[in-house]
Amino acid sequence: MTFSKTVITVGVDPGNRLSGLLAALRGHGYQLVELPTFEGLFPALKRHPEAVILVYDPAGQSAIHQLLQTASPVIVLVDRSDFDQYYELMCAGAFDYFELDTDLQWIEHSVRCASVQVPAAA
Repeated sequence: MTFSKTVITVGVDPGNRLSGLLAALRGHGYQLVELPTFEGLFPALKRHPEAVILVYDPAGQSAIHQLLQTASPVIVLVDRSDFDQYYELMCAGAFDYFELDTDLQWIEHSVRCASVQVPAAA
């Protein structure tokens, strides 16, 4: 079985709170493409169509909905969970949804599971 080893992160490290997660992913051999904002995301997806996307959504940005239309699994990180937002994003195709304060091992596990769902580029 092959799987994606690329993770595109979008604005995921506010205040350096996820540095442990990013280090763990690198340690497991993942290539990280780190983007501070949504600008540049779609060109990065063209270069890495097999990537798992880990996105920080501080204010329910509408770009998330456009992102969910891609073939890549999207894992959404938020400051505080909101059931309506969670339900809406999961119904729209998000792979997973976490608060930033979630144990980083759970988020890492989700990224690893999502990477199995995406066939690696040939």
